[in-house]
Amino acid sequence: MKRFSTCLYLVCGVLVATASRAAVAADWSSTNAQFLNGDDFIIPGIVGDIEKNILTLEHASGWKYGDNFFFVDVTNGDGTASELYGEFNPRFSFGKLNEWKPDGFVRDLLLAAQWNFGKDDAGNVSAYLVGIGFDLAVPKAAFFQLNLYQRSEHNDQVFGRTNDDTWQLNVAGLFPFNLGGSSWSVGGFADYVGKVNGPFGENEAHLLIVPQLLLDVGAMAGSPGVIQAGIEYSYWKNKFGVDGETERVVQLMVKWTM
Repeated sequence: MKRFSTCLYLVCGVLVATASRAAVAADWSSTNAQFLNGDDFIIPGIVGDIEKNILTLEHASGWKYGDNFFFVDVTNGDGTASELYGEFNPRFSFGKLNEWKPDGFVRDLLLAAQWNFGKDDAGNVSAYLVGIGFDLAVPKAAFFQLNLYQRSEHNDQVFGRTNDDTWQLNVAGLFPFNLGGSSWSVGGFADYVGKVNGPFGENEAHLLIVPQLLLDVGAMAGSPGVIQAGIEYSYWKNKFGVDGETERVVQLMVKWTM
């Protein structure tokens, strides 16, 4: 297992470095900043709900042989220390490499990697993921993708704690629509992380579902796609793998696309 984890780190490192250079010559790109506020966050093992403000920088781009997605969150919570968390997700397209242009349900097959990183007053957390991705032709979707990963994570908060490897499923999509002369979108993602053994016991499988409903406010002022506002709902069953700790948060959200 340790040998596999080492290979996983190396593959992720190569993919991330290559994708970073490729982003300079992007065919398309989109960058936005988001502000979110909610007051029903939980910290497993601590009684009471917590209000948090989250500032997010998000970027997506496509290049000759794949695409990239990146975000970083800076979180300030009521009575808690500031937190930093981000993910970088480069994918390499087999379809673009082979000039394969399928017209069925599966639009592309990709080699997918992901690097998760986080930091708070207790320490650093990181995870390295490698797997396979699918771009799918879902009716009315601007995009819809599914990624299946092998996941290796490390947490130095407790004496260099490292969990065994597990797997993760990610689904993400965006569905724009019009209603009463206004422009809206429903989008978001879902992550399922399998059960994993750690040095202090077993972490339960956990499920995170984060849908968003946004109104294109900018379109009302003649600048479509610039300012959006709405709500984000976060449902996290067995948060951080802690059995029975389920978080349900409704957040107000404003999004500015640069």
